[in-house]
Amino acid sequence: MSAPTTLRLPDELKDRIAASGAGRRRIAACGMVEAIERQAALAEARASFVQAAEQSAREVDAGGALYAAEDVIDYLVARTATGRAHRPKPIAKSMRSPAKAASSVARKRRVA
Repeated sequence: MSAPTTLRLPDELKDRIAASGAGRRRIAACGMVEAIERQAALAEARASFVQAAEQSAREVDAGGALYAAEDVIDYLVARTATGRAHRPKPIAKSMRSPAKAASSVARKRRVA
């Protein structure tokens, strides 16, 4: 069920809304409802993303597995190209500090 809502819009915006729907014979209210629905969906997706990121951070803080971005990218490229690939190995817990991880990636690149 829908309920009527009053929304005060600046004249310039009202004109733009009317012009955008004129060629398609659309009622301005339909366009506004669609725009609000899109923004609501974006806000929900953003909130879900933040919630997933916070959960991932808690898992990492609790000692969960971490993977080097380069290894994950290599895995995804190989998996896409061939349909199968060896999964990347987690980063050792002793390598989890940012400085150690960066030096490990730099060493890996020099060797390759």
